Amino acid sequence: MANSKPYVSDNEIKNKYSEQAKAYVNELNTQANRQKSDVNARYDASEKNAYVNYKLSEKELPEQMARLGLSGGPSETSSIRVKNNYDNAINNLEKGRGSDLTSIDNSVHDNLTAYRQQADANMQQELSNNRQVRANWQQAQQEQREDRYAKTISGFDSISKIDSVIKNVKKSGKDLWRIPYLRARRAELKQQQLEQTR
Repeated sequence: MANSKPYVSDNEIKNKYSEQAKAYVNELNTQANRQKSDVNARYDASEKNAYVNYKLSEKELPEQMARLGLSGGPSETSSIRVKNNYDNAINNLEKGRGSDLTSIDNSVHDNLTAYRQQADANMQQELSNNRQVRANWQQAQQEQREDRYAKTISGFDSISKIDSVIKNVKKSGKDLWRIPYLRARRAELKQQQLEQTR
């Protein structure tokens, strides 16, 4: 009987795929967090620039209005327009930020779904292959045990001893495959006894 088995347990295969999935999820999340950080930094900078431009426009507005000779109502309308432009710019930037962050999350989800489908298919194939190797190995081991046992029982020369072994095997419920070999040897001994009495 060989000392090392040419297969692993189903749990070992499942654990391997589970560990690989954890590593992949961690890598995906690390990449996504990096991308989100870049997106947030970019939008934060854009919002800061929009605020600076708003404040500059707000500061320069009275001088521009004075050069044009406008005051009162038109001045207030222009001030409101500058503030509305700033608010619209911020709203558009936040929509863009939300869209970019959602896109990153969707990409993570899509990549993870595709990975899990492929990994599951690979794991099922590996489990199937491993089970076939295990079945073949176990069959070969059983054949070796039976071959050795068949050679061993040729040394049995007493029907009563064979009957005793059959009884013990039945009682234990283990290695029931031995019984046909024992019965065959018993039949040989019976045949020998018949031939000797003739």
